Amino acid sequence: IVAITDSERVVDMLHTGKYDLLISKTNMPVISGIGLTRTIKAETAISHIPCVLLASANRGEERNAALEAGADLYVAKPIEQDDLMKEIAVLLQYKKVQAYLNSREHKAFELGDEYFATDEEKSFYEKVIAFIENNVKDTELSVEMISESLGCTTQEFYTRLKGITKKTPNEIIRA
Repeated sequence: IVAITDSERVVDMLHTGKYDLLISKTNMPVISGIGLTRTIKAETAISHIPCVLLASANRGEERNAALEAGADLYVAKPIEQDDLMKEIAVLLQYKKVQAYLNSREHKAFELGDEYFATDEEKSFYEKVIAFIENNVKDTELSVEMISESLGCTTQEFYTRLKGITKKTPNEIIRA
């Protein structure tokens, strides 16, 4: 646990060490807790750090602004310390599960540089790659052609492929 009273130093501190959580008041001098959260969530290197904002009152507009900024938890004071600790424990457990589900260790099947959670994901990806390889010389090769060959809309194809590989269809085609 590190206590920092200068809100301007928080982002720099998060970049220098291993932090699992940020707890901030919403009303701080210089940078508000909402502004701080927005800054953290905008920086890829630290955006994974959960942000808990403590407010002096439960104001709807402030709560909405905090959540829109990326706050993982908005807590109005007064709150019992035990209750706050329970909420934070649940949040951290959720983040841990989320990190595992997004990790390569979770993926059960490997194909080249890609990892898949299910046989269905792997089969879908193999069909995409096979279609691209069979039509690579076609100057009209497009996302629409691939999605049509798989029997889905372009949006369904994009969403499914992005969910499996974290790459867009155009990134797969160009690879």
